[in-house]
Amino acid sequence: MPMDSRIVGGVTGYQAEVDVNNNAKVNLPTTVAQAGYAALAAESDPGTVTGTREVRKGLITSDSRILAGSPSLLVSKTFPGTAVNTGYWHQIATTQTVGVASGLLTLNSGNVTTLSTGSGNQSAQPVPINMGGATVIETDGYPTNTPVTNNVTEWGAYNYTTFNGAITDGALFRFNALGEFRCVLVTNSIEAQSGVLSAAMLTPINSIKNYFIRISDEGAEFQIDGVRIANIVRPSTAGSSLLNTALYISQRTYTLATAPASATQFKVGHVAAWLEEETPNRDYTLSLTGQGGHCAYTQDGTAAGITASYVNNTVPTAAVPTNTTAALGSGLGGHFTATATAAVNTDLIISSYQNPANGAALTGKTLYLRGCWLETYVQTALTGGGMNIVWYLSIGSTAVSEATTESATTKIRRVIPLGVQTFAAAAAALVTGARIQVPLTDFPVFPGEFVKVCCRYVGTAATAGAFGHLIGFDGFNE
Repeated sequence: MPMDSRIVGGVTGYQAEVDVNNNAKVNLPTTVAQAGYAALAAESDPGTVTGTREVRKGLITSDSRILAGSPSLLVSKTFPGTAVNTGYWHQIATTQTVGVASGLLTLNSGNVTTLSTGSGNQSAQPVPINMGGATVIETDGYPTNTPVTNNVTEWGAYNYTTFNGAITDGALFRFNALGEFRCVLVTNSIEAQSGVLSAAMLTPINSIKNYFIRISDEGAEFQIDGVRIANIVRPSTAGSSLLNTALYISQRTYTLATAPASATQFKVGHVAAWLEEETPNRDYTLSLTGQGGHCAYTQDGTAAGITASYVNNTVPTAAVPTNTTAALGSGLGGHFTATATAAVNTDLIISSYQNPANGAALTGKTLYLRGCWLETYVQTALTGGGMNIVWYLSIGSTAVSEATTESATTKIRRVIPLGVQTFAAAAAALVTGARIQVPLTDFPVFPGEFVKVCCRYVGTAATAGAFGHLIGFDGFNE
């Protein structure tokens, strides 16, 4: 007797059919009145490492709309140059050091094995953890050694205050003191850990990997190169997966009271964080300025400090301004003192700043200006004179000189008039001109180009005296 069977409709007598690949031909009802319902779900992880396939359903609101959120960038940082940008990153170290070279930040750059020493790198900016959705922290990096006993290495998002201090809240990858590799969720100082994972397979030495942590109110999910390796559920007695919902992007390595047999380094090439789901309407420029991109900060790969020309406890010495050099000093605004004796009707550079050019050790960024303001006062009483100071913003030239012309290799200035201040003949010291403040609509200054605040004296030249100028800018780097 044949062992096959047939599916036949009890009322119609129609048989079910299959295609040439032996797949049953199935078609959902096309008549609305006959339609049932299908569940919307998708595979988020095949379970290659964890052994359990993960399928998640879509979220539908009470008014039958699919709930979706767009990612919102919080941080994206690399490590150009040869020094850590201390304007954004904090180093927490004892004996060990943190170095930067070839686009990589290195913990324990000196390969120290001394007991009770350590080195750490921590963002100055805390990353908000969105318990209403999910926050992702991503680290591209690698260890230079397999896990060793008596040494701990941790990377992810967590809060700590000393190089080997306890973590109070966070989600992180860890090489522990027993030489094991684990994933860890810390909730109000209580740790939940994954099982022991294969460091040799998942975190090979000298091979950069993408370490991905997704934190939500459910707990934390850990991936390496897009493959889930652990999922830690928050403690059943905890109100949320974290008590502190602002974490620092952190990496550290440290030795214990017994010295390890060999030194451990961890190298980092890129870190990023973003809000993944149900995100607020976050201004993109807020993401840039929050990670040190405001124009008051120096850029990654340059000497850490300020962009304005402003020296602590010092009034600048008066200098003669010209239209070809930054004779009063370089800076994106600041405090300047100019003699009042320059020839009338001559363009004069008061403040000059060059947006760092693109290069191997520095990622060139566009400086967007959103506003400029300035104030002028009589520093030293005028002899003679009686003049208007006509101000303008000079943007985009490829050289400091106001005489730079347009050609195939050079670029002329673009001019935005700012306003006029008036000073009478023999104006006394401390007389102040009217404040000038001009909004700018994200005016771009490209890498290698200059932004200058300039003026010209119109009227009668003074034979003695000096003006003090205070100049400021609002803007950001992208």
